[in-house]
Amino acid sequence: MPVIKKTKAYTLYELLVVSVLTSLVIFFAMSLLNLLQKEFSVHQTKRQLAVEIRLFERTLLNDLQRCEMEYFPEKATLLGNLRSGSVSYVFHKDFVTRNRDTFAVKVIDKSMYLDAVPIQSGSTDALDIAYETRKIFLYRQNDATFYMKRLWLSD
Repeated sequence: MPVIKKTKAYTLYELLVVSVLTSLVIFFAMSLLNLLQKEFSVHQTKRQLAVEIRLFERTLLNDLQRCEMEYFPEKATLLGNLRSGSVSYVFHKDFVTRNRDTFAVKVIDKSMYLDAVPIQSGSTDALDIAYETRKIFLYRQNDATFYMKRLWLSD
C-alpha cells in the first residue's frame, strides 16, 4: 500500500480568522491615526492663533512706543508717523491690517485713551483691545515734548 504523505498547511478557516483579525487591527490603527490627526490639527490652529495675537500685540506696542498715534473711528484706522514713514492700522471685522501686513486677529472691542481719559477720535496714548479669548491694555509714556506740542497747538 502506498504511503500518503500529508503536507503541513493551514486550513481555510485558520486563514480566514487571521485575515479578519489583521483587518480589525488595521481598522483600529487607522481610526486612531485619524483621531490623532484631527486633535493635532485643532491644537495647531489654536497655537497659530496665539502666535498671531502675540505678533500683533508686539508690533502694535512697538509702534505705539515709537510714535504718536491718532485714531479715526469713521475708517476704524489708527495712524502714526515715524521718521522712516507712516504706519497705519485698519481694524476690519475678522482681521487687522498694518500697512501691507495682515494679522489674522479678530478684534471684538477696542477703546482708545489719552491721559487715562476715553476718547472717540484723535491722539491716543493707550489702547484697550478685546479678542475672543482675552483682553489686553497697551500704553505709552508721554514725554514733555508731547505735552508741549499739545499746549502749543491749543493756543
